[in-house]
Amino acid sequence: MLRALFWKDVRINRLPLIAAVVLLIAPYFLAFGIGAFNPPVGLPGASAKWGSILYLGSMYSLGFSQLTLAVLAGNVIAAV
Repeated sequence: MLRALFWKDVRINRLPLIAAVVLLIAPYFLAFGIGAFNPPVGLPGASAKWGSILYLGSMYSLGFSQLTLAVLAGNVIAAV
């Protein structure tokens, strides 16, 4: 019974859940892409540049997580 309710909720919230996964993971892929195609190798402070790129990606992901929670909550309220 509980499994059926879980899959019903997943089916109803499918689009916001897919958008949430994309919004939460995309900043890390973008940060990795920026670091991979613009590698700070051999420069002074190269590790600090990698750290700042990953920090920026995590801050965007944190901001998107709040947006994701708002969208999921709104969809749950609208679907009831």
